[in-house]
Amino acid sequence: TPPMVRLTKQAAIGGLLLFGTGCSLIAKLIYFVSAPTPDGHEAFFRKPWLQVLIMFLGMSFCIILDKPARRPAGKPAAGETTPLAGADAETEIDPKSPSVWIINLPTLFDLFATACGTVGLLYTSVSIYQMLRGAQLVFCALFSVVFLKRSLSKYNLAGIALAVTGITAVGAANVLSSSTPEDKAAQMFGVIVIVLGQLLQASQIVLEDFLLSNLKMTSMKVVAYEGLFGMLHCLLWVLPILQILPGNNNGSVEDSLESWHMVTHSWKVIAVVATDMSLMLCYNVCGMEVTQHLTGVHRVILETLRTLCVWIIDLFLYYVFAVRSIGEPWTLWSFVQLGGFACLISGTLCYNYEDLFKKTTPPSTLPGDASTAPADSAAGLLPIPATSEPVGAGYDASSPVPPHAMPFGSPAHAGFLGVGTPASFRQSHMMQ
Repeated sequence: TPPMVRLTKQAAIGGLLLFGTGCSLIAKLIYFVSAPTPDGHEAFFRKPWLQVLIMFLGMSFCIILDKPARRPAGKPAAGETTPLAGADAETEIDPKSPSVWIINLPTLFDLFATACGTVGLLYTSVSIYQMLRGAQLVFCALFSVVFLKRSLSKYNLAGIALAVTGITAVGAANVLSSSTPEDKAAQMFGVIVIVLGQLLQASQIVLEDFLLSNLKMTSMKVVAYEGLFGMLHCLLWVLPILQILPGNNNGSVEDSLESWHMVTHSWKVIAVVATDMSLMLCYNVCGMEVTQHLTGVHRVILETLRTLCVWIIDLFLYYVFAVRSIGEPWTLWSFVQLGGFACLISGTLCYNYEDLFKKTTPPSTLPGDASTAPADSAAGLLPIPATSEPVGAGYDASSPVPPHAMPFGSPAHAGFLGVGTPASFRQSHMMQ
């Protein structure tokens, strides 16, 4: 069945840059949209946990991209994952396929990882947030050593060293550029929370690979279910608990009653939320199309350009439109941030050097057969397909994407959407 959306290469590239940059900027912009509160005053819509709910709502809309396919009985739909443990391809119902409820576990990691990002954005700029997401590379490499007992090549180690250097430089520039001790403490808190979110996101990737490997479901539907379960978690217990816990939002960590009042009484908030969800959906569509048109090297360059676009627009907003709240000034510390950004990009390219620039033996198409799998594949970042069946809609194993170049929201479900993610721990375990 042909996909619902087909874009030209130029349109996909332009959409990736446009919608991806928009996702990142909107995530910060919403914190500076004012709306009426129940007591009649105007206040900024600074509701990071509600943003998590909005993200899951946007993910649930991916179900509209899951076009039903007419197929013979027993044959998987296009993009439907098939079990890798030797299941009979002619069997319609696989007894090894787990219940859809198993998606709840990685969804919880997704929820709290995204919350770390939305909270961190309250204290940092969008460009800093984007660059700090490079920490995911380090954590994925760490997990590959700890859980898979894999050794890292010299390119992997050099890439990790560069990434750590870049993250340190970016974080230090953000903190040291603050003028007061209070601002420094706030910036430090933001940096720590964002990096913690990347640790949780890397953990989610491990869970998805282990738990969802035998789930016979189209990749779009998996993302939609994550969105549905995430919304249920937020509405049924996360937001109610935050309403009870003491904090500085009308005595709560986050006052959901005030959030609802602000959303329903401000067309500006509604417009920003609707724009955010629309941009997420469009970005995912363009991401899938780009992976069909381009190689891994091009993807790395494009996503790097997108992160650079965010920074340039931040500077443009500050100096041209005088939008001090969202824009970012250029200071002496910006040179340190620029150096850190260069280290992050170099680290990503170096970590993936063997996969990007060296020819390797194609992996085996037999499940569990590692006889022809490349021995030095980048641990924890590039998947090693153990089957000829597609792992996800539009997924391309040759397209490594730097984690710091992901859009705002959850990057961990991006592997299903073909926008690049550190992956396949489960496949590596099978080959071992």
